[in-house]
Amino acid sequence: MYATDESIEITKAEIKALLEHVSKDTTRPHINSALFKLNGKATAVATDGHRLARCEVDAAGQSAWECLVPRDALERVAKAAGAKDTVSVRPGKLTIGDVAVPFTSDPDVKFPPYEQVIPSERPEKGHGGVALNTAYLASLNVIGKAIDGRTPSARVFAGDGDLDPVVFEVGASGDYPWTVVVMPMRQ
Repeated sequence: MYATDESIEITKAEIKALLEHVSKDTTRPHINSALFKLNGKATAVATDGHRLARCEVDAAGQSAWECLVPRDALERVAKAAGAKDTVSVRPGKLTIGDVAVPFTSDPDVKFPPYEQVIPSERPEKGHGGVALNTAYLASLNVIGKAIDGRTPSARVFAGDGDLDPVVFEVGASGDYPWTVVVMPMRQ
């Protein structure tokens, strides 16, 4: 994702990543949309009320705007875009080359205050934290599907060092019979 003077440019893969987190509940338009914001940074945020994904890059000196792009518009543009296409996001319009996908959103509908759920007490980027291969995290979902009749959950335990393994306990209703250990990536 990057910004031009007037738009946010986003790839099909990035749109699909956002769609994974946009609510499918059309009765909740504030989360049945992704928020795009340009104001010193280019920001795209999506949530389904349980998970949140944000992509944010510097965009100093750009114009300022924000808009909610409904899920159906993102789905249409993701279907139309080729694997290497870049989609241009502006208030009221998504564009792939010469093809425009207009959308409308209710100006009274506001995206949730997502900044409140992202912990502010985190190490600066590149300092601290543990880097994990995201492909390994998919095993949590596979194990979660083995939890019969209950909503699966995972508890996360990380060591103090950036090379310590991360331990996930997977289960449901306070019972966590599965343990998954993911080794950090070596930087």
